[in-house]
Amino acid sequence: MVLSKRAAVLRNYEDECYQICYYLLQQESLALKAASKVVYDLFLDELFFDRDQDRQRKLMQHAAIKAALSVSSIASFAPA
Repeated sequence: MVLSKRAAVLRNYEDECYQICYYLLQQESLALKAASKVVYDLFLDELFFDRDQDRQRKLMQHAAIKAALSVSSIASFAPA
């Protein structure tokens, strides 16, 4: 798939992805970091773009939760 089409597909999910990350993390900088990772990872995932919209949304939601938990666990061990 052409890169511009991938970007257009991902634009449909980036707001919801950020909202999920922010809801879980309650911190803007961490939510942005987690959501950016999700969008980047999905951009590179060839199979993501072969799925229907419902499946894409579920994959994005799962990836957002996973990324938020990962960022949260890293942040909890970082020095204040």
